[in-house]
Amino acid sequence: MVRTPDLGVAGAVNEALYSPQWHEVAPLRPALRSVVRARRLRARGRVWHVLSSPDSRTQLRLNESAWRLVGLLDGGPDLDTLWHRLVERFGDGAPSQPEVLELLAQLNSAGFLKADVLPDLPTQVDEARRRERQQNRAAMSPLSMRVRLFDPGPLLDRLLPGVTALFSRGAWLAWLLVVVLSALYAASEWSVLGEAIAQASGSPRFVLIAWIVYPLMKCVHELAHGLAIRRWGGTVDSAGFTLLVLVPVPYVDARAANAFERRPRMLVSAIGVMTELLIAALAFWVWLAAAPGMVRDVALTAFFIGALSSLLFNGNPLLRFDGYYVLADALDLPNLASRSQRWWHARVGHHLLGARMPLLDTAAGEGKWLALYAPASWAFQFVVGYQIMRWIGTMSHLLGLAAGAFLIVTLLILPLARAIGAWRSADIGRVQSPVRRRLIGVTAGAALCLTLLPLPSATTVPGIMSLPEQARLSSDSGGFVRAILARDGDKVSKGQIVARLEDPRLLTRAREARSRLSALEAQQYGSLLSDPRGAGDLAQQIASAEAELADIEAQIDALDLHAATDGVLVLPHQDDLPDSFLARGHTLGYVLKHDALAVRAVVPQSAAARVRQATTAVSVRLSSNADESYPALIRQAAAGAGHVLPSAALSDRHGGPIPVLAADPDAIRTADAFFEFDIALERAPSAWIGERAWIRFEHPNEPLAVQWGRDLRQLLLQFFDGAP
Repeated sequence: MVRTPDLGVAGAVNEALYSPQWHEVAPLRPALRSVVRARRLRARGRVWHVLSSPDSRTQLRLNESAWRLVGLLDGGPDLDTLWHRLVERFGDGAPSQPEVLELLAQLNSAGFLKADVLPDLPTQVDEARRRERQQNRAAMSPLSMRVRLFDPGPLLDRLLPGVTALFSRGAWLAWLLVVVLSALYAASEWSVLGEAIAQASGSPRFVLIAWIVYPLMKCVHELAHGLAIRRWGGTVDSAGFTLLVLVPVPYVDARAANAFERRPRMLVSAIGVMTELLIAALAFWVWLAAAPGMVRDVALTAFFIGALSSLLFNGNPLLRFDGYYVLADALDLPNLASRSQRWWHARVGHHLLGARMPLLDTAAGEGKWLALYAPASWAFQFVVGYQIMRWIGTMSHLLGLAAGAFLIVTLLILPLARAIGAWRSADIGRVQSPVRRRLIGVTAGAALCLTLLPLPSATTVPGIMSLPEQARLSSDSGGFVRAILARDGDKVSKGQIVARLEDPRLLTRAREARSRLSALEAQQYGSLLSDPRGAGDLAQQIASAEAELADIEAQIDALDLHAATDGVLVLPHQDDLPDSFLARGHTLGYVLKHDALAVRAVVPQSAAARVRQATTAVSVRLSSNADESYPALIRQAAAGAGHVLPSAALSDRHGGPIPVLAADPDAIRTADAFFEFDIALERAPSAWIGERAWIRFEHPNEPLAVQWGRDLRQLLLQFFDGAP
């Protein structure tokens, strides 16, 4: 759906009443185009006027001050006359000259002014025209080209009578029931579903199916938008496709929704996401019922695309897709994204650079949303873009580097350039040297800090609390716990019996072995006189029976658990142990020495050399007590890299941070190699054995530029190594 790109909201607060550029626009006689429509809107306790046009993708929300001027733009009196009338009538309530210039720039950029009325406007309008040219160039980019195919109006008119019932309250409730039940059942089956997605997502077959299914789902998505617009009386006169990273994505022109009331406008925005969620829900049930094959693969792909696209992209308000417009309309915050950027430009420019920038005219409660949205949106886009770059980089060096460059340009260079442009144009016409000097000073200071100022450097990795093997209390043969001879927390000595186990099967075998041995001995005694040769054969059987009995008795003796070292006994859940069954090799408890508790750290291969060669200090934080740090030291480092985790608790399948192979049932095998480091704690914390921990290796201080350069090099080596 193509709806409203953000240009901002006309109406700002500027401390200056006059502008040095006023003489350039004073004789102009601007007029609104006849197709421009205005509607009155009450939001957050204030009255606004919203301008829209059927042939424009933009709507502008005007405050009372801006509306007083726009309402007079009929091509009659010149701009200077209109402004002086407003000042004489409203005094401080009239817009200032800088505000008038900004308002004209936005009206011109939105296409609301007659073209023959504005032969030339100053820098603000030039900047708006430059933005419009950039948008037009972006539309022609081979990576995001938009191609109009046909007028979907006749098709929508034929389909609308058959789907009108889908816009009823009962249809909404049915949709909610299907989606919620499917989501709950999918959550209960997530282990199987997630494994299937993980196995399929890396195959060329999945990519091919997704490349076909995704545009088809988007066709239904856009069809839903078009039908919703027609349902509420709007017109859709354009449909086609865009090339999103060379993937054809359908679109319909939804500008007519700008003229709707808030509730229908929200439904038009949301219905595409709702349609995709319904497709994902139905695809999930097909995947459950279908036999392995093409149908099941297509259903899994449709479920994955529908759920992922809805939750992370189309339905996510942090991206300027459907969810963004739903949020903006729900909160009465039109043009939230662009206004949030302008809010930050104004604050930073005013407080850091001293630029005279107009402050946005905000209603009650809007300030917090403007302050939060831009940084939250930028952070989310960075995370998503970074993950996409990683995925592309594993397949191709060239595409990975291109994706990384695109990420840097779009999320770092362009936002910074826009901010600098806003700051530079803030004081057009007056002496700009103070702003320029401050901007140069801040830039130079930041560069010096990045390249020369040494800052703390560290590597933080996950680990698991571990003990030496001799500290474990376990049995070589399973049995029932019949007696606990020491309490949790008691000091025990090496060789002391801590617990006794009993295995009824071993006791039965021992009785049978003794009976068999007694019978053989009696038979041998009777054969000594009657059959000496047979007595010799019986001697061999007796020796075998004695060996069997000795082995059984050794197993019974092994059921007594002895402390292998001096220390403090740890018996978790001691009161639950009597009469419980302890399987062979399983741990009943531990005997802790002061220096026995250690941490097994898992260090990525890319950081292992630096941890070995440039570690100045080590500290450990436990998951159960992250506020306290324990000093430690490196006891031993593995000579070679491995792919098997020391504990499944470190895997992402069990709440840990390390991804494991989807095909591994034990959740301990990783795709990326790592090194294990044994970390000794200088003082023993109160911790569970097997508890996750975070180990921080301190390195010598370095400037951020050096640290970032090393991280970038490792990133390129890690993600692009082995890619074609």
